Amino acid sequence: MSVSAEWVQLGKGKKGVPVYYRKKEIYTMEWGDDNINLSECLIAAANFGGPIALTRDPKKLLRFRGTDSKQYVHVFSSSGKRISKFEWNTQLNKSLLYMGWTQEESLICVTDEAHVFIFDIFGKQLQQFPFPEEVKSAGILKVKHWETGIAILTRDFNVWVISDLEFIDCQQLASLDVPLEFNDEKEIGMCILQPNIATSGDLEVIISVPQARTVYVVTSEECNNLGLDNGPFPKICASPSGEALATFNESGSLWVVKSDFTENHAEFDTRSSSTPSQVAWCGEDSVCLYWEPEQVNNREGNVSLLLMIGPNGDYSTFTYDSPIHLVTEIDGVRVITNDSCEFLQRVPEANFDIFKIGSLTPSAMLYDAYIEFEKKNASSINNIRSIKNSLRGAVNACLEAAANEFDTSLQKSLLRAASYGKSFCDEFEHSEFVNTCKILRVMNAVRDSNIGIPITLDQYKRLTPKVLIDRLVNRMQHLVAYRICTYLKIKPNNVLVHWACSKVLSNEDDHVILDSIDKKLSECEGVPFSTVASTAYSVGKKNLAIQLLEREERASEQVPLLLNMNETKNALRKAIISGETDLVYLVLLHMKKNMEVSSFFSVINEKGFRVARNLLVTYCKERDIDFLKIFFHALDKQEEAAAMNVFESFSFEGEPAAHKKLLLQAKELYNKKKDYQLDSKLCEEQVKLLQMQREFDNALGRQLFTGLSVSETIYQCLLNGNKQAKKVKKEFQVSDKKFWWLKIAAFSKLGKWNKMEKFSKKKSPIGYRPFVEACLQQKNTVEAHKYIPKVTDPWEKIELYVELLSFKEAIETAFAHKNTDMLRWIRTKTNHSQTKLTIDDLLSKL
Repeated sequence: MSVSAEWVQLGKGKKGVPVYYRKKEIYTMEWGDDNINLSECLIAAANFGGPIALTRDPKKLLRFRGTDSKQYVHVFSSSGKRISKFEWNTQLNKSLLYMGWTQEESLICVTDEAHVFIFDIFGKQLQQFPFPEEVKSAGILKVKHWETGIAILTRDFNVWVISDLEFIDCQQLASLDVPLEFNDEKEIGMCILQPNIATSGDLEVIISVPQARTVYVVTSEECNNLGLDNGPFPKICASPSGEALATFNESGSLWVVKSDFTENHAEFDTRSSSTPSQVAWCGEDSVCLYWEPEQVNNREGNVSLLLMIGPNGDYSTFTYDSPIHLVTEIDGVRVITNDSCEFLQRVPEANFDIFKIGSLTPSAMLYDAYIEFEKKNASSINNIRSIKNSLRGAVNACLEAAANEFDTSLQKSLLRAASYGKSFCDEFEHSEFVNTCKILRVMNAVRDSNIGIPITLDQYKRLTPKVLIDRLVNRMQHLVAYRICTYLKIKPNNVLVHWACSKVLSNEDDHVILDSIDKKLSECEGVPFSTVASTAYSVGKKNLAIQLLEREERASEQVPLLLNMNETKNALRKAIISGETDLVYLVLLHMKKNMEVSSFFSVINEKGFRVARNLLVTYCKERDIDFLKIFFHALDKQEEAAAMNVFESFSFEGEPAAHKKLLLQAKELYNKKKDYQLDSKLCEEQVKLLQMQREFDNALGRQLFTGLSVSETIYQCLLNGNKQAKKVKKEFQVSDKKFWWLKIAAFSKLGKWNKMEKFSKKKSPIGYRPFVEACLQQKNTVEAHKYIPKVTDPWEKIELYVELLSFKEAIETAFAHKNTDMLRWIRTKTNHSQTKLTIDDLLSKL
C-alpha cells in the first residue's frame, strides 16, 4: 500500500499546496486485566508522549464491578503498560476533582475541598497543601493547571493561583465583576496564558461564564472585560505556543482567534447543539473537537465523533466505536482510546515531498532512484543524474523524513536512500547522517511498548535528550537511560545515582547492595555517593550510609551528612584531611552547640585534631573568649589561658582597672608554669606601665598615655614636655640608642631645630643619618644638609645627597673616594645632561 494512501487532505496551505494529515496507530493498549473504560474515568495525560493517569470519575454514577470498592489512581504509559497503582485515601473525606501533570511528570491531584496532593509517577506523595480557607468555603467552579502551577475559579468568581508548585505562594487575582447566579448544568470556559506568552507580561486567566456573552482576562492587577458579544464560550483552549486560542460557543461555532483577541484567524459552524467533551489543538494549525457517543446524533449506535478543522475552515471527521481522550502535542494530537493510542499530525513537509503521488521533487526522485537500485535497475543512475545539482538537499530531506517516521522499516528505507544519495555527493557532511541515525535509535528505544513514550522528532528536539533521560530515570528505566547516555556520550552520573538510590531501598543485604553499587558507580568519575548515602540513612541503613560516604570524593558532601548521622569524630577527621577550613569550622561549631562541654573538650584534645584545636582557638579569640578560657583550663593549659587574658586585656585599654585586673590574672597563671616566668615578669611590667601612664594622664588632665607602648610613652613625654621620659627609660631599661631615636623624632616633630643641633654635638650612638631622615620627614632640607657631612659612611652620604637632589656634593664625595661605582650609580639617578657629562669626564680621569 502507498505510504500516502491513508493521508487526509485538509484544504490548501501556502501557494495553494494541499495540506495533508495522517493518523497512525502507535500502540495497541496493554491495559491488561484492568478493564479500562475511558468513559467512566477522570483522565490526565502528560504531553511529550507522557504517562496517563486514570481514576474513577466521582461525578459519574457507575455500576459496581468486583469486590474492591476502594478508589485507585492508575498510571499507565502511552502503550497502556501499567507503571503504578495507588489507593486514593478517601479516609480524608476528600473527593478527587481534578488531575494534571507537571513538567517533571509529577501528578497533581486537586480535591473538592481545594486540597492539593502531588505524587511521583509511582504514587509516592511528594507534597500536599491546601488553598486558603476562602477557596474551600466558596466552593470550586473550575480548576486548570499548567506546567508549574494551578489556578482555581471559585463560586464567588474569584481566581486563586499558585504560580510555582516548588515555592507554594497562593495569590488571589482580581475579582470578576459578574452576576453571582450560576447554572451547574452549564460549563465554564477557562484557559491559562503564562507570563512569557501573555501580552501583559503577567499570568493571564481567560474566563467565560454562562451568564455573560463576553470574555474576561484576569491578572493580578485587573479583570478586563473584552466586550465580546458572541459568547459564552464553554470551551477555551490555547495552542501549544500560546499564540492562538480555540473557543467554542453555545451556538455551536468554533472561533480561532489570536490569544489577545485582536485578530480573527478562523470561524467554523459545527451545527452542533451540544458542546464537545474536548477541544484540543493538533499542533499549531488545526483544532480537534470530540463528542461522546451520547452527544452524537447517528444511526450507527455507540459512535464517538472527532472533528478536525483546519486554518481555512476545511475539515475532516473520524469516528470511533469507543470513547477517546485527546492530548495536545506541539506537532499533533495523541488520541487515546479503550484499545489503542494513535497520533494525528500534519504530514511533515519532507515526507509529503517524497511520498505524495506523482511527486517530482529531488527527494522523491532520490527515493525512487534508491528503490530502482535495490531492484538492480539501470534507470537508478538516470534519476541521480537528473537531480545532481539538488542531490545534497535531497539527501537531507530523506534524513529528515526518516526521523519523522514511526515505522522502522520505512525509516531504514529512507536512511538507505539518503546513504545511496550521499555516495554521489562530493563533499557531504557525514555528521548529519550519523546524528539522524542516533536520534532515531534513541526515539525507537523509548517508543518500544515496554517503555511507551511515543516521542516525535520535534518533541525530541524541544524536550532535549537530558530531559528525556530524566523521565526514563523517574520511570525506573535505568538500563535504557544508561545506554542512551553512553550512546550520546552524556555523563551517566545522574542515572547511576538514581539507580543506586533505588537499589538502597531494596530488601537485599547491605553487602550485596554495596558490591552492586561499587561495580556500577566505579566506572564513572565524580559520582555523588553522598546522595546515595543520604538515601541509605533515611531508611535506617546507617552502616551502609557510612560505607558509601567513604567512597565520596568531596569532603563538602561527606561532612554535613556525617554530622547528621552523629558521626562527629569521623566528620572532624574528614574535614581536617580535606584542608578546607570552613568545613572544620562547620564541625567545630556543630560540636560546640550540640555536645556537652566535657565531651567536646575530650574529642578536640585527641591525637590528630591539632588543626581543629588551633582553628577553635582562632575562632574563639574573635567570638567567645570566655569559652576559650574554659577550654584551656579544662586541658590544664594555664599558659594558654594566661595568653587569653593578655589578649583580652587589649580590648579594655580604655578601662585601666579592667586592663590591670586581666594582666594580674595572666601573671598568676604564668607563675604556675616554670617555663613561663619571663611572661609573668612581662605582665608585671605591663601593669607598672599602666600605673605610670595613668599618673601621666591624671597630670595632663586627659587620656593620652594609657594603652601606649614604652617607646610611645617616652615619645609622648618628650612631645608634651613631661620630664618623666628619663624615668620611664630607666624603669624599663630602654637602651640609649632607642632613646636617641625617640628624642630626635620629638625635636623634629616640635620643630626645635636649635635644640636638635645642640643635641647632635654629643657623641651619637646611632650615627647621624637618623638626624637627616628626621629633618626630611618634616620636609626641612636646610636642616638636613647640616648633618650629612657628619655621616661617616660614604655610600650613605651619597644616597642622602641624591635624595636631597644635591648632585654636586654627591659627585664630589664619590670622586674624593675615587669610587667609579658610586659615580655610575649617581649617573643613573639624574636626567640632567650636564651632570651626566661631568660624571663621564670624572670617570675618564679615574
